[in-house]
Amino acid sequence: MENHTALYLERRINYGADKTFLERLSINADEYNRLWTPEEIPSYNCLTPGFDVTTTGWAARTDNSPPFAVLWYTIEARNSSESIFIPVTFQEKKSQLSAYFVFYFASFIYYPNVTSRTVAIYIDGQEKELTEIPSWYKNIFPVVSIYPVNSTNGTVNVTISVTPRPPT
Repeated sequence: MENHTALYLERRINYGADKTFLERLSINADEYNRLWTPEEIPSYNCLTPGFDVTTTGWAARTDNSPPFAVLWYTIEARNSSESIFIPVTFQEKKSQLSAYFVFYFASFIYYPNVTSRTVAIYIDGQEKELTEIPSWYKNIFPVVSIYPVNSTNGTVNVTISVTPRPPT
């Protein structure tokens, strides 16, 4: 950040995790002792590992070192032609708010003949980022940071769509 402004953490959301997911993971699972609020979205498929990953684990070797315990819980659209729509409401309803979004992507399911997928991230209908998500076996977890995201009414709409266009 260039303007020497402090960040206030609104929340760190683990989409796809249910209420049994611990908000604060053990130090073995998240070396930075971060809080991760679980949130299920019924309109999307919630993918879970089927075993407890919240007590031990490693961090993905990528930006911000997200713990695998967080990456293992995820959401996906019900079919490949649908987008994921996430309305974000901030606690502060300031006339002008600047936010910092960090999105973690993972592909843990094997799809034959698919080497990667490209997704577009839209904020309030405006395309902000294209990113490639490699196939599950490459062990690469893209992290997309978008800043600034400006809100004038305390809400922001995030849409994530699969696109045939590769990132440039």
